[in-house]
Amino acid sequence: MTRNEFMTGLRAAHGFLQDFELVLSPRWYSSFEPSEEFQRLANIPDVSYSDLFRAGLRKKDYNILLLDYSFFQFYYSDAPADLSLRYAYYPNPFRAPLPAEFIRDFDLDPWDAATTELYLQWLDEQDDLSAITPIRYEVSLCQYREYEHPASHIHFGIGVGGRWPVAKILTPDTFAILISKLYHGRIWQELCANATREGNEPAPLEQRLADACSTCAVLDEQYFSTRERHQLHLT
Repeated sequence: MTRNEFMTGLRAAHGFLQDFELVLSPRWYSSFEPSEEFQRLANIPDVSYSDLFRAGLRKKDYNILLLDYSFFQFYYSDAPADLSLRYAYYPNPFRAPLPAEFIRDFDLDPWDAATTELYLQWLDEQDDLSAITPIRYEVSLCQYREYEHPASHIHFGIGVGGRWPVAKILTPDTFAILISKLYHGRIWQELCANATREGNEPAPLEQRLADACSTCAVLDEQYFSTRERHQLHLT
């Protein structure tokens, strides 16, 4: 994946999320590296997800902020001549009304920067949902080791373990569309149910995900061996 391809995928991700009516605030239209504070917290083995999430909101450590205050990060590097990708989704982990309800109940302006700070202060008093965890997709070609460290993989939760192998290099829009389907399923299902289609044709959203997946480059033998393909993996 070239930098231009990454940028094209990032713009497509933002466009899809806008069409899906999820975006509250796009902030960064290029590769984004989180703040030192966020990275420090993310590397603490026993850090709570709620603390990491709060830090991400306070520091605006995101490319795209969604209406429910979940957020995306997208990072790209090919130096020195080695592809490295990191896409992450951080869902809102709190057992509390969503920001839209908070804004409505307190008659706030959703576009006012002070509103985010008020919401963060309010979240400090709320209980978090321990079952809610982030999801990260990563590519590191130089770290590939057959069976031990997949070049392309997904992490569920905080920490470095549990790498789920992926046979392709996902584009930013493929990741964003997949997350929308998995984490915002109610909206996805409603849009699919209301979509116009003929015969057995898939709903436009399902086709859009399929089309995005079809553009993802397949890893070659050097980074995903034939023996590994015989084991369970994604895509």
